Amino acid sequence: MAKLNFEKLQLEISGASHDDKIVGRIFGVPKNLTVDFDYIEKQLRRRKGGKAYTTRRAEADKPVFVSGVSNGKTDGNVVEFYIENQNFDSKPYLSLASVPRPSHADYPALVKYGKLEPGGGVFSGRLTAILVVAGAIFKKFLEDKGVNVVSHVSSVGIVCDDKLDSLNSADEVDLKNQDFPVINGRIKEKYLSLIEETRLDGDSVGGTVECKISGLPAGLGNVWFNSSESMLSEMLFAVPAVKGVEFGKGFALSEMTGSEANDPYGISNGKIVATENDNGGILGGLTTGMPVLFRVAFKPTPSIAKEQDSVDYITKTPCKISISGKHDPCIVARAAPVIEAVAEFWAAELLLEGK
Repeated sequence: MAKLNFEKLQLEISGASHDDKIVGRIFGVPKNLTVDFDYIEKQLRRRKGGKAYTTRRAEADKPVFVSGVSNGKTDGNVVEFYIENQNFDSKPYLSLASVPRPSHADYPALVKYGKLEPGGGVFSGRLTAILVVAGAIFKKFLEDKGVNVVSHVSSVGIVCDDKLDSLNSADEVDLKNQDFPVINGRIKEKYLSLIEETRLDGDSVGGTVECKISGLPAGLGNVWFNSSESMLSEMLFAVPAVKGVEFGKGFALSEMTGSEANDPYGISNGKIVATENDNGGILGGLTTGMPVLFRVAFKPTPSIAKEQDSVDYITKTPCKISISGKHDPCIVARAAPVIEAVAEFWAAELLLEGK
């Protein structure tokens, strides 16, 4: 079982990729929050496989609420739910029972737990379906506070989409109505072409997701180890395959001068606002009142058909490995609603903590 412990909200995730179900429990959810089941279903549908550019594994992904939700509202109890696993096949993994897959967690997990699990087990992206529900359940709560979360696939390999507007709360495109969210529609075809080319070559490709949270007031969060970036990053790095996170212009800030990187202040409608947002809406661990803008890097899916080197840990001999089964040639499109859910859960926590 994995557990996230924020001050107000806690999240438990249990189960594994090839178990009969995966389970989520959310502690600390206030009473009488309206739950938008249509939105939860929509976000789960966007995360699903079974599309031309994803894994062939297509689960129903129908969350069943055991407690915490009654008549469309939270009731103050622990929100517990589960999602059944119905479309998995462990047979392709039988031949890999003693062979760790390169760049999977197989080998370190073998050292720690003494076994290899089919389909990635507890390390599988399958469990991100729980994250989607955990974030989406706060949709109406955030909406009532004027908070909005959007994301898009900002790159696949070296092909890049346009960037989100770092200052304004509204975006030109209704990104959440897209299964493969992009700002520039012409880029999508380039993405899909690259993914298909990579798949046919028996390989996979990585990418990035850019996300924006608009409407959070200034002064939320904490300093040092409980800074708002630390909290958000803790959740983001829990998402399988995430290898990098940057806020605002991130690493590019290291190449700037102070006069270039600083976000000047001005007055708009009687309020103090930043006229630029290169720092991504967070300073000193606290929100600035500007949109929180961050980008998440996903490594290529390590399960590929191309032959790779590995070892048999029982015989201690080198061997070759080629991985069959149901795997994504690129996960970033499916990851977008997961990153949005993480942002929603985090934003709800900050608002519940208050200033």
